Amino acid sequence: MPVINDVRVAGRLTRDPIIRDVGNQKVANFDIAVEKKYLDAKNVWQKQVSYVPCAVWGLVADRAREFLKKGSPVYLEGRLRSQSWQTKDGQKRSMKRSKCSRWPADKAGARDRKSVTNPTPNPQEMSYE
Repeated sequence: MPVINDVRVAGRLTRDPIIRDVGNQKVANFDIAVEKKYLDAKNVWQKQVSYVPCAVWGLVADRAREFLKKGSPVYLEGRLRSQSWQTKDGQKRSMKRSKCSRWPADKAGARDRKSVTNPTPNPQEMSYE
């Protein structure tokens, strides 16, 4: 059976991206609010909002700094990545984050490119978690 790890997220940014230097490249972290509308049992429209944490690296992070602001509509493609860590007081924590590698510019506001893609993967990020 093939293994598929493919994420596509469309929504609006909940805050401006936070840009950090990691090694010799940049990473931008942000959350995307994804809204779903549905009819409940009483035939009344309801809204359900999910918040998807995302990270973009390299060239894509640089472009995020230029074009993405709180409330911006955005569409990203990437893969789901698990992260776990231990707090200072010894508690174990974990989360799932979408590691986005492609940002189609026609859906995200970049004016001069068809899409923004990292040209080479970050070797530190190439893990099979």
